[in-house]
Amino acid sequence: IAVTAQHGVTINPAGSLTANAQDISVTADDNRDNAGTVTIQGAVNSQNGTITIIGEGVSEILGGSITSGSGTITIDGNTRTVGARSSTISLGGTVTTTNTTSSALVISDAAALLLSGTITVSSTTSTMTFGGTSAGTTLGLINQTAGAITAAGDSQIRSATTIITLGQSGNNFNTVTAIAGASVTLQDSNAITLTTITTTNGGVTVTAGGNITVGAITDTAASNLVE
Repeated sequence: IAVTAQHGVTINPAGSLTANAQDISVTADDNRDNAGTVTIQGAVNSQNGTITIIGEGVSEILGGSITSGSGTITIDGNTRTVGARSSTISLGGTVTTTNTTSSALVISDAAALLLSGTITVSSTTSTMTFGGTSAGTTLGLINQTAGAITAAGDSQIRSATTIITLGQSGNNFNTVTAIAGASVTLQDSNAITLTTITTTNGGVTVTAGGNITVGAITDTAASNLVE
């Protein structure tokens, strides 16, 4: 299933995109005029196919769902923008994948990633990626205000210029690499392994319900690790 629009795309609360082990692609702003958000109020379910969502901003409201089964999920907030980047990826519903690969869930290319829903990446061999390192993949602010993240494998979290705040008590990470332009705040309900945490202008705060295993932390302010 491929949905392509020159402007915005909205999946209504009673609507859905469902594929039987086929790929789903949703693209807004196809004419590259920097106006076209993907809004998900209903369900996107690929039933083991890949899901790719691209728009000048992506908004998933409470009650929306993005489910890929064993397929990968890619959410891109700004690929087609020319000039200053202003898009936001806001995820308030559910995002779920059982994919086992290093691209299980990739969220990238926006000025801000705002999280208030439930994200589940359930395979221990998977990688959940927030933000990349190359042009067209980076994220700005990464902020979680509600909900929970379960990432059973590796988590790669990068904010190019500002803070990372993933501080909800229901979070459950395994191994985490985080790079931020400012402070990093992480909370985990169980044990967590900090592979590499780097900030260029701020501190690191990690709170966990189990053991905290530290690989390397580099920061410019005090670090606070609490079990």
